[in-house]
Amino acid sequence: MRTPNHSRLSLSSFETTVSLLMALPGIGMIVASFLVDRGQHEEQSLSLLLLVLGSSFLLINGIVFALYFTGNRNRVQLMQNGISGTARILDLKEERRRINGKPVYKFKLEVNDGFNPVREVEHRKVIPLLKIASLRKDMNVQIKVHPKKPGKILLLLD
Repeated sequence: MRTPNHSRLSLSSFETTVSLLMALPGIGMIVASFLVDRGQHEEQSLSLLLLVLGSSFLLINGIVFALYFTGNRNRVQLMQNGISGTARILDLKEERRRINGKPVYKFKLEVNDGFNPVREVEHRKVIPLLKIASLRKDMNVQIKVHPKKPGKILLLLD
């Protein structure tokens, strides 16, 4: 029996939609700057203020989206084209910061990818709270290693 193929909204299109929604206030300010009557000095300064605020809002939103997009693209390329390997956790420490309520851990790993010599690498990663209990020293984990930069790794904790 075949299950129906449900079309779901992909994560990348969701991020694009959110970014476009965040751009609407900037677009609104720019449009409003052209709708303000430019007869008096106060109206001209209001028009200019709306134009500058709207433009800066769009510029900042574009920069954040571009940085997020390139970082995510690099992570996906490393996942697809990286060298599979294993790493032994030599040490792990929770750092004092959290990202979206999730703790950031600093790992000291002994990396073995089969191509490069065995080496120690420090790596920081945001760890979901449910995964923390399963992590311990001397545990082997799966990794992906950048083909040209052996110090750059992606820790796979699934």
